[in-house]
Amino acid sequence: MMVIPAIDLMGGRAVRLARGVILDYGDPLYWLDRFLGAKRIHIVDLDAAMGEGRNYDMVRTLVERASDTGIVPQVGGGIRSLERIEEVLSWGAIPVVSTMAFSKPESIERGLELGPIVVAIDSYGGRVRVRGWKEELPVTVEEAMRRLSSLGVESFLVTGIGADGTLSGPDRKLLHLPRAFNRLEIVYAGGVGSIKDLELLRDGGFSGAVVGRALYEGLLGEIRGMGWEI
Repeated sequence: MMVIPAIDLMGGRAVRLARGVILDYGDPLYWLDRFLGAKRIHIVDLDAAMGEGRNYDMVRTLVERASDTGIVPQVGGGIRSLERIEEVLSWGAIPVVSTMAFSKPESIERGLELGPIVVAIDSYGGRVRVRGWKEELPVTVEEAMRRLSSLGVESFLVTGIGADGTLSGPDRKLLHLPRAFNRLEIVYAGGVGSIKDLELLRDGGFSGAVVGRALYEGLLGEIRGMGWEI
């Protein structure tokens, strides 16, 4: 299972959100350098996701530097049009879409013709949240995955947003998903705080885990010391 470092951006800074509390980790470029050697990196423009601005220049810089070092960047946050999907693909990055997958599902089919796309499903209590986690849809994660996979989506990022940033462990309501959808690539995010959490996800069949706060606070060295793929 691949560990995918996350860099979330707010006001040009690397941050993590922990149940509404903003944890500031400083210069995103510093953290990108710490993550050198990773196969993939997950970059999210939180301001764009919440409709409160954009970190356009920083996202571009991170994508370019990651690509130059052999890291495959994936970019999410506020990607809600085919034009934006095409732009991110033109940078050599993989677009990560969320709200658009539910508001414009027909555009997802067209977007998949342009290149690889990851669909992010944010879950709270087993229900899907969109628009920067502010709006709950009357749709379960399983229903969403069935609908979207029928449109051709093969790669999902499922986040337990109630656990995100807390280091309290994965959302156990989501652990069954790889068994239920064993032909899909499913990456988990939210609450990963230890090697034990990573082992739980690996043994459950997830193909990857996006990890943020735990890497910023010491887990990175432990992961590398134990030979985990990052």
